[in-house]
Amino acid sequence: MLELQLDDKFRIITDKLNFILEHYDEVVDRQSKEPTGKYTWKTVGFFGTNLNHALKRYVTESIRSEENCDVSRLVDKLNELSKHIESVVKRENIKLVVKDKDNE
Repeated sequence: MLELQLDDKFRIITDKLNFILEHYDEVVDRQSKEPTGKYTWKTVGFFGTNLNHALKRYVTESIRSEENCDVSRLVDKLNELSKHIESVVKRENIKLVVKDKDNE
């Protein structure tokens, strides 16, 4: 099983069929709706055999967490995330291949 730690709040793991994006989040008590102080990995989504889709969702989720974001900050964040993903992919020695839409 692959575990690709993207940052302190997101990781991608695999099972036999999927790349799975997970978010590290605080556990909330179901009855009281209060935070418990404990943290766990929660599934964001299942992405089949397409790692690129999982990475795109990571970018989307990271951008959504930004507060008071203007266009300039958004562009900076996208560039920052792109560089971060490249460094993680290189560190894990993963080869990402961009496919032409005509040849998919």
